[in-house]
Amino acid sequence: MKNLQHNLKKVSKQPSFVERIESLHPHMTMLILGLLGTTLVFLFLLIGYYLTKQPFADMPFPKAFTLSTAMIVISSFVINHAVYNFEDDRIYGIRNSLLATVILGSLFTIFQIYGWIELYFQGFSIEGYVGSNTFLYLLTGLHFVHLVFGMYFMIRELIRVQKMTKDEIKYIVYITDPYEKLKLKMVKTFWHFLDGIWVGIFFAFTFVF
Repeated sequence: MKNLQHNLKKVSKQPSFVERIESLHPHMTMLILGLLGTTLVFLFLLIGYYLTKQPFADMPFPKAFTLSTAMIVISSFVINHAVYNFEDDRIYGIRNSLLATVILGSLFTIFQIYGWIELYFQGFSIEGYVGSNTFLYLLTGLHFVHLVFGMYFMIRELIRVQKMTKDEIKYIVYITDPYEKLKLKMVKTFWHFLDGIWVGIFFAFTFVF
């Protein structure tokens, strides 16, 4: 009985979603709110595709997009290790995690381009009679733009971390700075967002539409 009461008190003391948001650093709060707004944009584009889709006009999702999905899902797991390595004071681990994520992100980009080429040669261009073509290109293109921003910040962080490996003083300052950890968490959060959005798009076109 005492254990049950203790567990109930523990559950009741857990902060709500709003309280968790309020306890975050302002920069992280702004990022999360921005990502929520962007998610709505992607949702509206998916709805737009569904409403403008012509009967029996199935648009084959490029095989290259399947490979790009695998790349971004794997990269989402890899980026987690950057924060873990920061907590363990492993500067080379941070560097390797960021580098691996950048490589996987680059492969994702290559497969995306192949996917667009595949769509084009199958006759699914923006000038086509099927209005939903535009929404597919808008969805994948908007995601690609966000990915470019994510890659930019990740590469910039990778370059900074690489410099830390050559200067012990800078390394100590970097690894003990809570804001540096926050920046890594923000990069990780943004990358998880990109992963989640793309998996949602992939799932919708593969199993729903």
